[in-house]
Amino acid sequence: MKKSFALIAILSLGLTFTGCADKKSTSEQVAANVESAAYVLTPEDRARAEANAKSFYNKEWLIAGGQRGQFNLCKPTDSNKNGMVSCYGYVPKPDGTFKEDLMYCGYDGKIGGCSPDDLKVNP
Repeated sequence: MKKSFALIAILSLGLTFTGCADKKSTSEQVAANVESAAYVLTPEDRARAEANAKSFYNKEWLIAGGQRGQFNLCKPTDSNKNGMVSCYGYVPKPDGTFKEDLMYCGYDGKIGGCSPDDLKVNP
């Protein structure tokens, strides 16, 4: 019994240290995003994107009898810095259920609202 307890303790400690080795600090994550050429949204960018996404998702949907959708989140990075970021939310369906939907919402102040296509590209 003592041997099995010791074995379990050793395995759990090994798993604990293995899991901690893979985690990065916030500054390491930001540095990794910068190295990968991902554009990290500023707090103002995120606020604009979320406002655009909320106006799209949280409205009353006529196809669902006036039921409201729900904004979920916008990604904190945008890989191509084109003024739009991926945002997710739930859109009501006529049968009363919801489906998760992806929209690209403007964050740079030049693009208002959201679009199903990530089309606008700045050279």
